[in-house]
Amino acid sequence: RNSRTGLVPTGCNFSNQDNRASSLQIGAWAFALLRAGRLTGETEFQRIAKQALRPWLTLGFNSQHQRYYNQLDCKTGKPVTERKRSIASRKEIASAPQQVSIFSHVNRPPYQSPLKMAEACLSLHEESGDFLSRQAVERWVNMIQQELPANESQGGYAEDYGRAIHFLVRASEVMKRPTYHTFARDLANEAMASLYVAKMGMFRSHPDENRCDSADGPGFLLLALMYLEGSDPTKQSALQF
Repeated sequence: RNSRTGLVPTGCNFSNQDNRASSLQIGAWAFALLRAGRLTGETEFQRIAKQALRPWLTLGFNSQHQRYYNQLDCKTGKPVTERKRSIASRKEIASAPQQVSIFSHVNRPPYQSPLKMAEACLSLHEESGDFLSRQAVERWVNMIQQELPANESQGGYAEDYGRAIHFLVRASEVMKRPTYHTFARDLANEAMASLYVAKMGMFRSHPDENRCDSADGPGFLLLALMYLEGSDPTKQSALQF
């Protein structure tokens, strides 16, 4: 962790000099640690996760746009500004820092789904009940609402629908908010309308092609729909959102 900002770098393949950015991927790490802490009773796992998450939640939110950033500079705590090379001038031009987009796959690989961070925030709230984690959960719910219908009504990927539904159902239980469960059901209806092919009795994995690819996360969607109608199928198993 950076001693001044508390941010944890996520670019592990780089040298110390270049290892300066902390991405939303830290949420996936923290979520795994919080779950490990619950399963083992080892409090150090929880402590490490909290130390990683809290600086991110404090520094990583754009109040004007009501969205989290994708990356923060570990040394300064500021959002990372990407630089792109201009073809005309052959010079690097700074672009605006990227902010989280939940249902778009244009600017991020699927394994960096921002909703892993949302689940980590919810787990932190379940463990601590503090204001910062509660605020973070509410912000993630609002961000999902802002992006619907997904991809400007073009529909989203199965994994993103599934992760969003699972997060909302779980948030409704942890935070005692029935409206979140209603929201999850509305989102499930959108996923059905966008991805379910009644003639074949199965789901497409994304709306652009009439096929189902496991890499697009249809399993996440099916598990989330099971949770919507009953208990969480991932809670007491090795499966993890």
